[in-house]
Amino acid sequence: MTILNGISRRDQYLALLSLLLIVTGVCICLGEMILRGEEPRRAIVTLEMIYNHDYLKPTLHGVPYYNKPPLFNWILVGVHSLFGHLDNWALRTPSIIAYFLTGAGIFEVCKRYINTRVAVLASLFYLTNPTLLFFGTVLSGELDLLYSLVVATQIIIIFIFHEKKKLLPLFVFSYMFMAFGLMLKGAPSILFQGLTLLIVFFNSSTWKSLFSWQHFTGLVTGGTILFLYFFSYSNDGGDGMTYFLNLFQEASKKSILEAKGWEFFTHFLSFPFAQLIEFLPWSLLLLFAVRNKKRAPFRQNKLVWFSVLFIAINILPYWLSPGTKTRYHYMFIPYGMIVLAYLYDQFSNIPLRYALWLIFTLAVGRLAYSLFIIPYQVENLNTEIKYLEIADDLLQKTEGKELRFGGIPDTILLNNPVALLTGQSKEVYIPPEIPYSVALKLMRNKGQPFVYDFPFQKGVFYLCEKEDILKMNPEIIKEYPGWFGQEVVLCKFH
Repeated sequence: MTILNGISRRDQYLALLSLLLIVTGVCICLGEMILRGEEPRRAIVTLEMIYNHDYLKPTLHGVPYYNKPPLFNWILVGVHSLFGHLDNWALRTPSIIAYFLTGAGIFEVCKRYINTRVAVLASLFYLTNPTLLFFGTVLSGELDLLYSLVVATQIIIIFIFHEKKKLLPLFVFSYMFMAFGLMLKGAPSILFQGLTLLIVFFNSSTWKSLFSWQHFTGLVTGGTILFLYFFSYSNDGGDGMTYFLNLFQEASKKSILEAKGWEFFTHFLSFPFAQLIEFLPWSLLLLFAVRNKKRAPFRQNKLVWFSVLFIAINILPYWLSPGTKTRYHYMFIPYGMIVLAYLYDQFSNIPLRYALWLIFTLAVGRLAYSLFIIPYQVENLNTEIKYLEIADDLLQKTEGKELRFGGIPDTILLNNPVALLTGQSKEVYIPPEIPYSVALKLMRNKGQPFVYDFPFQKGVFYLCEKEDILKMNPEIIKEYPGWFGQEVVLCKFH
């Protein structure tokens, strides 16, 4: 196998068998796990686009959805067009493809800039990272694996073209992917672009390039992509400014700007240890860096040093943000695995096959998890099962008639630094919370959006919190166990 030159035939077979087991383990039960977390919300927004034939202005329960731009939903619309449905496995397919593409990208880049052994190890280290293998790929209806691929591509473009001293493609393509990232997840992509450019050009003493016409061209390229969308959104009757400001509001919610003293202190102390745990078992390879007697072991290869710099500068905002979640860090895993695989290859005396056997063990573990643990988990997800049972009962009680949900909305003031700079402080009205799994099942069965409606209309079935309707005297058809600490009712106004 010429693609794996420098690796014994026995080790090649072990690596390929491990890869086959990973693919099988991840894909064999893609649709079996009940949608959880943010997964059903992604499906709801996409289905509302399809039902409403409006692909420009995303909505959630019929209300403008400002929390995320629509690129992921557009991809899911394409999946729906391809398969004719958006069942659980179809919803999860784009992120799973992104997961394996990231592994393939790691292999190609490491093969070119380090060697084949590191390429094999780094890609398989990534694919067998337990956080991804046993969590991220299970709940892959969320967009974080896909976002990780977009950010990883954005960043490696900077490295490759900086090495080639080609400034125009560096800035144009990296800003293009920054725009794609912003259209997926929002403001964090801007921070990745800015911090990475600063550390790369200052580290190489070429900071004057940041003031070049090539950089300006890149800014215009990324800005044009974003302008075209938000201009089209506003031109089609949407509130583009509120949308744009809310993306920064979403980012600031989880940042140091919203942190409280004790919460910040505990997060700041625990974060490094949490990252070491997140990278286990491969983070143990850092011991080789500690034991290494040579100075600056990371600086002996340009890609490895670039990976260290990228992680070091870009992880700081997450270190200072108590609201951050594990899945927000996925984009650091590819570069972390490059560093760890390099340490194993260059500074350990342990044969390659020992690492491959551990990879094989994790791959077998993922297959066993899919075959035996996931079916057990599905049967014992009591909260999710309860919500789906409520949805079934609502369908039976309403007998095909229109069902909406209502209640007093919350108000959020968009007063983040960007809003203050632009002088465009805005208010956004947020409907009461409802489990997305309930809404999604109702939508799938009725073939129409499950919309929020307030004030209440006569002759329509409503699902709402009991305390919101106590003084209105509706016909209460059934009461349900509450969610989010509130009792809910199915009712009708006459």
